[in-house]
Amino acid sequence: MISSRTDGSRAAVGSGQNNWVMAGVISQLLLMLFVVYWNFRDPRLERLSLLPLLQFKTAAANELTLLPEFLCLLMSGILWFAILCVAVSVSALFWANGAYRSIRYIGLLCILFALWLSIYVQWEQIAWLGHRHRASVTVKRLMPLAQQLSQEWPKYDGQSEHLGPFMAYPNGRPSTLILLTPMSLGHDGVRLAAVDRDKDGTLRFELSRGDESLWLEWSPQNRVRKTSFVDGVGGSYRQQRTIAIDRNWTVARYE
Repeated sequence: MISSRTDGSRAAVGSGQNNWVMAGVISQLLLMLFVVYWNFRDPRLERLSLLPLLQFKTAAANELTLLPEFLCLLMSGILWFAILCVAVSVSALFWANGAYRSIRYIGLLCILFALWLSIYVQWEQIAWLGHRHRASVTVKRLMPLAQQLSQEWPKYDGQSEHLGPFMAYPNGRPSTLILLTPMSLGHDGVRLAAVDRDKDGTLRFELSRGDESLWLEWSPQNRVRKTSFVDGVGGSYRQQRTIAIDRNWTVARYE
């Protein structure tokens, strides 16, 4: 009788531990999927710390992210629940029954650890895949403008159907067009601020969103891409990072 009760208690404890393990695995996978979604929605992910989310601060209100406030709070909840599940799952190696010291269980923990370690190590690369995804949408809107400017580059200040009013520097033989009214490129707040042109025909479109700035570059095929340039007003730019979109287009950051 006592033995049967003991076996029933162990089964109940084991079932509870299994539930924690399953909940931990599911929460980890949900968190990874959320990071992927976040990456393709928010250009600020590259420089974002998870600390505000751990403190349940509304990152959207603090202008740390472009995600809605309710998604930030949801992320906070999932993050804390995932941490709790990890703590229980790891501690089970020391106080739970032998099933939690099996090769299968330890292997599962190692796989989750390896996945998070890969995300941490490749965080910047993952963020740039998000930049490329968003830039590929913007490229479709800029393609007509790139074709027009590659054939008819303005020589003086003026106005065009695609750019609106602009100033050309230096006047007469300009290499930079500065838009007097930055052109909106979509509902996500991306605006075209300036266009630069190299002697080899490469066009650079400066995109801005708040204090963030990236460049979309269009280059004729079989041209060597430069890693630095000087614009028409004397500003010197050195390439910090770049990623290709297709044969002609790349997205880059300059400093």
